[in-house]
Amino acid sequence: MGIGLNTGDAFVGLVGSAKRINYTCIGDSVNLASRVQDLTKDLKWPLLITEHTHEKIKDHFDCEFAEARMVKGKSKPVGIYRVLGRKGAPDSERIRPLFQ
Repeated sequence: MGIGLNTGDAFVGLVGSAKRINYTCIGDSVNLASRVQDLTKDLKWPLLITEHTHEKIKDHFDCEFAEARMVKGKSKPVGIYRVLGRKGAPDSERIRPLFQ
């Protein structure tokens, strides 16, 4: 299981008609989060974030730059970071690779 996070605008709510309605998230930022989630398999790390999210959390979480990767729907590479854990957390609470 892997988690991909991105920060940005999105439409979140009920979409559909009286016959069929779904609660969903739509938008470029949602699509990018999905692409990053797919990269958890390649990078063998359970929690990846984009450079946009890294800017928001870098003071609270230890992260390391994984790589810049071209993803579908983007014209330039997106910076991808591994989240290692909360700043100052003991080793027992740190995030570990998916496969060792």
